[in-house]
Amino acid sequence: MGYRTNALKAVPEKSRKGELYKRAVKIYDILTALFVFQLLKLFMLIVKIMILHNNRSSGNLYSKADV
Repeated sequence: MGYRTNALKAVPEKSRKGELYKRAVKIYDILTALFVFQLLKLFMLIVKIMILHNNRSSGNLYSKADV
């Protein structure tokens, strides 16, 4: 166990925690950006579907009177 504590003392505790923290924050930022991008794509898809639905129901493509 002695060699291990010496190896750990060679690297200060705070710098090791800082490196892990920076890496975790970087991964979290990437995941957050991807999640926001997916939400934006989903929102745009919903808007497109709503616009298409409104065009159809307003009679631009098919009118209920023609049926």
